[in-house]
Amino acid sequence: MNGTTVEEIWALFRENAQQIKETSQQMKETDQSLKRLKMELEEQGRRTDARIAETNAQLGRLGNRLGEFVEEMVKPASFRLFQTEGIQIYAVYPNISSKVPGATMEIDVLAEGHHEVVAIEAKSKVDEEDIVRHVYRLQRFRKAFPRYADCIVYGAIAGMVISDDMKQLAIDQGLFVIVPSGDSVVLVNESGFKPKAWQQED
Repeated sequence: MNGTTVEEIWALFRENAQQIKETSQQMKETDQSLKRLKMELEEQGRRTDARIAETNAQLGRLGNRLGEFVEEMVKPASFRLFQTEGIQIYAVYPNISSKVPGATMEIDVLAEGHHEVVAIEAKSKVDEEDIVRHVYRLQRFRKAFPRYADCIVYGAIAGMVISDDMKQLAIDQGLFVIVPSGDSVVLVNESGFKPKAWQQED
């Protein structure tokens, strides 16, 4: 054994055993540290998710309030807005709803004339889905509100923020487009615009 004594061999074994024990303890402590870190990260993740959810809720409430603000601007202006388009409005109703099966809907603002009505959707920011959904409502409007069965139905969309692309899309769908201007609102449709008249379900 090249002069290595039994005592030296046992000493090496004991040293190795101690090193293995220390390494095992270090691994155990590292594992515990990783578990604590994982728990802390998960808790931080839960707190972050909660903050994000609250922020989204606040944004949603803000969006609703801005939408309501748009409605409040549109209601008194409706008499003036559509008169310039040859539509004489004599009554404006906010938030009318229908529970007719197959035609359940809510209209943010309904401007009523003698033989015409304008169903207005008011949003804080208008996107493509808002326009598509409003067109779908207009297609079913006469079924939802039978009292207007003999009226010509026009549609309009109003928004605090409407991009040029969304304005053009709404106009292409035959909608009046209403945007803020100063202390009131205006139509952005150009002279000669011909709104679509929903006289029957498409």
